Amino acid sequence: MQLIVSEKNCGVSTSDSQIVIARSNATKQTHTKANADKLRMLVVDKWTQQGIRHGFGGADLDIATSVNRWAEVFGQNNKPLLFKQIHSDVFVVINNLTGVENLLQNRPEGDAWIIDCVALKKHGGVFVGIKTADCIPVLIVHKDYFAAVHCGWRGAAIGVLVKVIEYLKGRGVDAKDIEVAIGPGAQVHNYEIGEDVAEEFASSYISFKKNNVGCSEGGIAEDEIVVKRAGKLYGNIPRLLMHQLAHCNVPFSNVVVSTTCTIEDKNYFSCRRQGDSAGRQITYIGI
Repeated sequence: MQLIVSEKNCGVSTSDSQIVIARSNATKQTHTKANADKLRMLVVDKWTQQGIRHGFGGADLDIATSVNRWAEVFGQNNKPLLFKQIHSDVFVVINNLTGVENLLQNRPEGDAWIIDCVALKKHGGVFVGIKTADCIPVLIVHKDYFAAVHCGWRGAAIGVLVKVIEYLKGRGVDAKDIEVAIGPGAQVHNYEIGEDVAEEFASSYISFKKNNVGCSEGGIAEDEIVVKRAGKLYGNIPRLLMHQLAHCNVPFSNVVVSTTCTIEDKNYFSCRRQGDSAGRQITYIGI
């Protein structure tokens, strides 16, 4: 199976069609002035066709301040589970409604959600979300589990994505049946980093080098993770995440990667561009 990226009206011009801009009702439409009040969501077309409710949001919905618009995304009376994000490898598994109610009342600390779809198959309206403004949002789909992962540079370096996938594999999931979408975030051409972060990325690369055979070329090269240009260092978190997916034996043919850079695209919030005033877009998935 091949997943291909297309980000229409998001500052990226491609001819692909598997990730599309959709309205909050998951229909594929062109963003026009007449519909400027409608929420835009980047979605994986295949998942939408399968009825999987998900999306990568943008700056037209600040998840912290636009609570009045949540119903457009999640439906009436539904709220997303959100973390006090701490740039960690901590994940929370949702497998019963009692736990959902508790977590809605008391947001936990952490950076990755896992939904046990089998345990919750009789229940709807359970959504999990992560907040970003340059960090990389990741969604994972398997027939029995969904996951949403917040991958800032710290979380990516310590392997929060790997930890989530290894948990799924420990529950009997075959890595070849896992599908992954890596959403908009800081891209390498704009994401300047210091030597300390570069060292963390290099260490992470070595830690997750085992079994890095996810593509025909033999994997991701180390010089793709930290790029040196004009005396400066730039970090490539999406490529580091791809390297880790290969380590986990997730086929690259099951992975789609956004090329939208939130630092330069004003359709998205960006801490690098906006500083402390930046809002937070949401990436969500649910049943």
